[in-house]
Amino acid sequence: MRCYILLALVCTYACCVHIAAQDLHFTQVSAQPLWLNPAFSGAFDGQVRISATLRDQWRAIPVPWQTFTLGADTHLPNPFTQKHKRALGLGLLLAQDQAGDLRYGQLIAQLALAASLLQTPLYHLRIGISAGFTQQQIDPQHMRTGTQFDGDRFDPNLAPSEPVAHTRIQGIQWQSGIYSRLSPNTTWTVEASIGLSRMRFFTSFLTTEPFVRPYRLHVYLKPTWQIHPSWDVVVSIFRQKQDPYQALITSAQLRRWITRNPAAPIHTSVGIAWRFSDAIAPLIQIQWHAWEVGMSYDIHTSPFASATHGQGGPELYVRYIYRMVQSPPTFKACPIF
Repeated sequence: MRCYILLALVCTYACCVHIAAQDLHFTQVSAQPLWLNPAFSGAFDGQVRISATLRDQWRAIPVPWQTFTLGADTHLPNPFTQKHKRALGLGLLLAQDQAGDLRYGQLIAQLALAASLLQTPLYHLRIGISAGFTQQQIDPQHMRTGTQFDGDRFDPNLAPSEPVAHTRIQGIQWQSGIYSRLSPNTTWTVEASIGLSRMRFFTSFLTTEPFVRPYRLHVYLKPTWQIHPSWDVVVSIFRQKQDPYQALITSAQLRRWITRNPAAPIHTSVGIAWRFSDAIAPLIQIQWHAWEVGMSYDIHTSPFASATHGQGGPELYVRYIYRMVQSPPTFKACPIF
């Protein structure tokens, strides 16, 4: 309980700090759990979970941005105890970005491992760590700089002023995190996570020297209240900081349950998300047994809206959880045979 109180206090403090939002890859931050925090690996009811997300934004301007992720995680047997068979989790995340006139592209592949420190019907505490490889590339043939203007018009035959040492760079990325879940009764649940990550490149596009990006710190809080046997209210707060950039996303959803059967849940959710100082986004989610689909659409409220001409950014995620049907512990043969 002390760990949960400490985590909740940190979440509350971080979310109350005044920040200026930046554009994130995802509005539905929990749609790809392995991107959010490696401690989410294996933290689900089932045997295998597969999640895919696609975000397509800024189509109205010359530098549209596309982001795609694919993740899968499962449970591992604990070699030290048989008390909690799902105490360990293993996950794999693949991510790709494409954007801009320079045809910038990024590829990320990372492996995540998580373990439960405490697991009871009331409280669940997990830690996780991930490590992986990242690659970024550009096409300098499409570069345009001020030195290519002769004072009257653009001349592509003039050399650009930015020297490019590498068109492709590689690096490593690591992330660590904590995830907790408190369920004191059947009417409300609180989930919280804290994660810290960093990326190191062996070279840069402009020099041969290695460089390290600043630490990226995130805090995530998600309380859920059951206000009626068929209705839930779900609120989420996501706070991220990576100097000098910061972001804050909040959302609220109303969930209608058709059936709460854990083996075959059915529900629909509608709501709205707000990225502070940048955009609002309507949300809709549908879960039918093992399948879950969600979609959001960013509507810019910042001055950037004049450049997008009112065209926002759609975001889609699909999730599938494979649940194995457990065989009965004993089998009684028919006495006739």
